[in-house]
Amino acid sequence: PMGFKESLQEALLVEEEVSNLLRRFGFEVFSNDDKKTNKFYDFSAHSETLSFTSEVKFDKKATETKRLAIEVFNTRLNRPSGLMATHADCWIQVLDKPREIWIAKTSDLRLWVDQNLKHASTFRYGGDKNAYLLCFYKDMILPSVFMRLDTIALRFGMDFINNWFLKENNVRSTDGITDTPGLDSIAA
Repeated sequence: PMGFKESLQEALLVEEEVSNLLRRFGFEVFSNDDKKTNKFYDFSAHSETLSFTSEVKFDKKATETKRLAIEVFNTRLNRPSGLMATHADCWIQVLDKPREIWIAKTSDLRLWVDQNLKHASTFRYGGDKNAYLLCFYKDMILPSVFMRLDTIALRFGMDFINNWFLKENNVRSTDGITDTPGLDSIAA
């Protein structure tokens, strides 16, 4: 198993990979090194027409498990984390083998997760044994709320992201709003 130091190093390399892709699209990208705010987002990206912050997550096991794990609560500290704590405008999910980079508006992802909790499997002590994880089938969540970034031609990247941000809601429904308890019930 990978230790904390190795896991952090790997996360920083993945963040740099995403930052480099956005730079190739034409964005200026700045890592969030402010100790007061770096727990709320990883980096900011800027163009003449758009600025946004991003949280980057790396899921090495998604291909193997066919599920995407989303952290929502820190069971050790007993407080929201991951999706429920980030202040980022975007949630960027990086998958391994094959490498894929997907982006969702954080607000859209929260809405989709809230509406589809009945489809989630849960793990109370995932990650570093302190994360409450919601796991959704990749084939369900990715096309419903995420857009794939790494397959966009470089010359279209800036326009694609600008137009995507202009859309008020990018959630594509799987089966409509459910009657299951919402995300707020997880912390209860």
